[in-house]
Amino acid sequence: TISLNANIYSVFSGMIKEQVPGQIFPVEIRHRVESSAFTVYSILSTGESGVSSEHLPLCQFNDEMLAPQNSVHFKVHAAKILFLIPINGPLQYTGPNKHSYSLGPGALFIQELADGDVGEITNLHTKEPVNYIRIVTESDAVFPVSSQINFYNTDIAHYRNKMTEVFQIGHPAIASSFKKVSVGKLFSRANATYTLQNSVNMKCFLYVIEGEAEADGRLLHTRDGLILWNTSSIALEALSHTAVVLVVEYGYPISKRLI
Repeated sequence: TISLNANIYSVFSGMIKEQVPGQIFPVEIRHRVESSAFTVYSILSTGESGVSSEHLPLCQFNDEMLAPQNSVHFKVHAAKILFLIPINGPLQYTGPNKHSYSLGPGALFIQELADGDVGEITNLHTKEPVNYIRIVTESDAVFPVSSQINFYNTDIAHYRNKMTEVFQIGHPAIASSFKKVSVGKLFSRANATYTLQNSVNMKCFLYVIEGEAEADGRLLHTRDGLILWNTSSIALEALSHTAVVLVVEYGYPISKRLI
């Protein structure tokens, strides 16, 4: 009996995969600010003290909702890169040069901001709130970013059951300069693998925009976030009929590496 149990243990221990280190951000426990015009779920916020330095150069990841014909302003206090991703409805962004951009679902807007710059986001819809994602990262002087709008469409085959790159800047060999944004639509029980640049100084932030998914054995509901590190690839699977997943991969100094 002892020998048999030992063999069974040996078989099952060989099947157990060591889980990749990470941090999950369930929507239920995220920092939330709400008013009649504006609601924001902040994943990396530390409340009144600002944002956490634990996952730099990723500074902010906000899921925001803006009431019809309302605007929200923000100011950056150091050089940053702004990413805006509308989820539904028309959105207008006005940058520090007073130039306005009209954005809609399927658009990824990127702009580099200088210390003291102010931006304004406006919901152009007359009746419905607009939902969008606002991401802020540190900038890198070696790889400046020009203002741009990149487009994606999760309803076409190119984005099905895989993560497709929408934006990339920097170089993996230069810590903190590399940033990559990918989007994909997974269908029920379909498997996909996201491959990182390397497992040494890369982190990967996954966010479920729609549906439910499993990432490296972790269950993620709509609006749940997950940061993983010390891995070269991430296994993804849709647990609902469809799941739309956003991935932000970014480099960080090895001195800040989490174990």
